[in-house]
Amino acid sequence: MNKPNAIVVPKEVSQKLFGNNDPVGKIVKIFNVYQNEVTAVMQTPDKPSYFNAQFIWRSSYEKESMFWENYSYHTYVKTRQQLPDERLEQEVNHIYYDNRLKKNSESLESFRKAGHQARLFTDAIPSLHNFPKYGKSNFTTVSVLLLLAALLLLAGAINFSNLSIAASIRRAKEVGVRKVLGSGRRQLLWQFMGEIAFQCFISLCLALLLVNLILPYFNREFDISLSFFRSTNILALSAQIVSCLLIVIMLSGLYPAVFLSNYNIIKVLMGNYSRGTKGAVFRNALIIVQFTLSALFITGTLIISSQMYYMQMKDKGFSGEQVMRLETSQRTRDANFDITRNILMNIPGVQQVSKTTTVPGDAVSDTSTIPYKYGGKDYRMASVKVSTDYFNTLHIALQQGRFFNSGYADQNTRSAVINEAAAKMMDLSYPVSASIAFPDCDSVPVAIIGVVKDFNVSGLENKVQPVVYTIGNKACRFQSGGAILLKLNSTHMQQPIAAIEQAWKKIEPDFPIRYTFLDENFESLFASYIRLQKIINFFGFAAIFIAVMGLFALTAFLTSQRIKEISIRKILGAGFGDLGLLLSKDFIRLVVIAVVIAMPIG
Repeated sequence: MNKPNAIVVPKEVSQKLFGNNDPVGKIVKIFNVYQNEVTAVMQTPDKPSYFNAQFIWRSSYEKESMFWENYSYHTYVKTRQQLPDERLEQEVNHIYYDNRLKKNSESLESFRKAGHQARLFTDAIPSLHNFPKYGKSNFTTVSVLLLLAALLLLAGAINFSNLSIAASIRRAKEVGVRKVLGSGRRQLLWQFMGEIAFQCFISLCLALLLVNLILPYFNREFDISLSFFRSTNILALSAQIVSCLLIVIMLSGLYPAVFLSNYNIIKVLMGNYSRGTKGAVFRNALIIVQFTLSALFITGTLIISSQMYYMQMKDKGFSGEQVMRLETSQRTRDANFDITRNILMNIPGVQQVSKTTTVPGDAVSDTSTIPYKYGGKDYRMASVKVSTDYFNTLHIALQQGRFFNSGYADQNTRSAVINEAAAKMMDLSYPVSASIAFPDCDSVPVAIIGVVKDFNVSGLENKVQPVVYTIGNKACRFQSGGAILLKLNSTHMQQPIAAIEQAWKKIEPDFPIRYTFLDENFESLFASYIRLQKIINFFGFAAIFIAVMGLFALTAFLTSQRIKEISIRKILGAGFGDLGLLLSKDFIRLVVIAVVIAMPIG
């Protein structure tokens, strides 16, 4: 990377551009503007990486880009020795404060005490994927799912243990005869543990077969590529499965084995199989635990379903229907936007054309804020650059004042439209005619001309930020990025889309057209939550199935022990309802106790 126009490409990109020829020394043009020389070919990471680059290059404008307010880059700092994150962040912020924020002789401590929060953030590279301090991570979700899977397995083990205890009376005579013939307690214990281990092993084999059959569907549904028997970490995976098998055997088999091996030989051979109330108390405790887990899954399933329904049905505050998002170069968005807009507006079916630096529904959007000045105070709000027809394109409701027009003030960043959150932050009951100022630009007042209704740009799980909308880069702050938005009004979408594709060849002949639709983009933001909902639903149904199956088997078994009692009651006039209540009331009471425990936790 020593050359000022260096570019490093991975092997795949090198083969795509140059085939099997040596790429080093050859020239690659980026955006059809910047000429960069290939200086190396890098190895693509063979494991998951948070940093997946198609190429790494040095911009010819890198020196002009070295200013404090440029958030386009991440800064990597390699220290001479390992430093705690907190200390590095403290050192970095001292430098940042001294060079950027310091006014007069005010200390950083006084600056913080005054309520100012402006700072830079550091994160250790090894922690970025799973344990970032400031970014998002899937590790928490995966940990929760792992816990739920463990609870589901525990429910199955409890179910098996409970049924084994209930069915132990069938083997009481066998235990008595074996003890008479000389079997010791330890020998019986190992025999019963061996039987349970064999049953668990058969269950594991069936589970592995099911996993192998279900994985293709799972991969397709969740857009991942997992394999079991062809996994690169098959040894570690096998060790985990064996460990899990041993734990399940101990959980589900130890108590029943001890229970069976402890039968009193004299009482059993005399026909007295009763073990008192201890076994029943333990069995009831296991039933409560099992149904507590099931009720926990049910509660979580209902809550997540309710949240998902809310997120999908709640009014976002704008209409993304038939709004096309066009990816463009900076020149097309900025200097040539008016020309581009005129070309696109002449296409039948195109109703509105606008641009914005923050596009609703984008997976990655700018969340930075800047300290606008109003009434002698600083208010941190997001700055979004738009064009005149932006709010009409998205059908965003106006609360007060007016939208932008073609007047000089509006087009030269002397006017602003804010959202309700910004008006609330500045405590403005009637914001229209008030003036704000960009940071370090107090001499250029920006008049608030309108207030729009709050609308979500990045999903309902995120709070709506206070936003200031302005037009143009002719005062105080330059912003680019984003995309061009086209509002289509046609029952046959293929025709305007085909015309837009033809027009694009004139607008940007060097680049193929790339477009999406806002409603589809916004829906894709829910994809991870929909996947999570499906997993939780699966866990919930499995937990309910295990619990109900176990309760049914246990009820059937205990009922079979009371056949004589039931017969006598029927002879004496007991009806179906009376018998049903008699046999189920104890279990109903246990289920109610489990639900009362589980719902607050859920």
